[in-house]
Amino acid sequence: MNIRHSLLGLFLPLSLLSCHTVEKEADGYPLSSYVNPFVGASTNTELAGASHGLGKTFPGATAPFGMVQVSPNTITGGDNGPGYSYEHTTIEGFAFTQMSGIGWYGDLGNFLVMPTIGDLHTFAGTEDKPEEGYRSRYDKSTEKASAGYYSVFLSDYKIQAEATALPHSGMLRFTFPESKEARIQVDLARRVGGTSTLQSVEVVDDHTIKGWMQCTPDGGGWGNGDGKADYTVYFYAQFSKPFSGHGVWSADIPDDWGRKREDVCSERYREAIRQAAIHPSVSAFEGKHLGFYANFETKPDEVILLKSGISYTSLKNAEENLAAEMKDFDFDRTHAECVRLWNDELAKSPSREEPTRKRGFSTRLFIIR
Repeated sequence: MNIRHSLLGLFLPLSLLSCHTVEKEADGYPLSSYVNPFVGASTNTELAGASHGLGKTFPGATAPFGMVQVSPNTITGGDNGPGYSYEHTTIEGFAFTQMSGIGWYGDLGNFLVMPTIGDLHTFAGTEDKPEEGYRSRYDKSTEKASAGYYSVFLSDYKIQAEATALPHSGMLRFTFPESKEARIQVDLARRVGGTSTLQSVEVVDDHTIKGWMQCTPDGGGWGNGDGKADYTVYFYAQFSKPFSGHGVWSADIPDDWGRKREDVCSERYREAIRQAAIHPSVSAFEGKHLGFYANFETKPDEVILLKSGISYTSLKNAEENLAAEMKDFDFDRTHAECVRLWNDELAKSPSREEPTRKRGFSTRLFIIR
């Protein structure tokens, strides 16, 4: 089954919990200010008192009916459809595609971006041992989310991370400490509930990369493969600063290994990723388990941004999506445009009831294009 057919129905639950106005403001406040993206953002079965967990939503940035959702991911395996759960204490990266509010084993979580400092890690690490990988602990008090915006402070790297999005593209803003070993890395194999089965990346110039991630039922994903999701995510990404060096890591995954949720979470599979070969300065690469890294030397509080267009149809469309929506690296203007889209969309819901600030919207309007 094509991903557009199998996922469209999953993204359309419009959990606009209290959208009761035709005005763009309520009590003098923009309607978007009532949005609380943390509503339902947990898969904790103990808190839920049920095996299916809580709302399974994500807190990241997205536009109304947006195809791109830039959100923190805290876990890859298990029944964690959105890739995030509020009680988790580490973040393994920020993905550009997410599911929300689903009741089965999830999918997407593709194009996982993580800013790091120090040694290059090819493995994400685990929740209980984040230091063994590229994931980071984070300061929960710094985590903020609103319509079209997410931010958090990554404690292990002393990096401030911020995310915003438009319908077919996303942008991340990282504020780095001073370092000669600053890095932005992209896990191309990563997929919620499994793995992408084949990936490709090409370096266009010293601040641009493009490529794709193929996701088949053999790699788990939707229903751990039973949902028959078969899709390819294409990306065209640019960095605001030319990288001083770059490379690809590639794990050797034998043809006879399983690659579903339970497989990629096994110690055997994790060890293969830890032992991934590093290929510095390559211009193009294709493989079964790839990641890309870009190196930088940063000054105190230096800001580096990454923006990417996404498409489910072609590399050309991914590039065109980025060019149409994000012509520059103006993060604040992009965020303001996303907020405007939310205010316009929320104002369309007809009702005579008065809204209340004690009740929140949940930003769950998605569509695949």
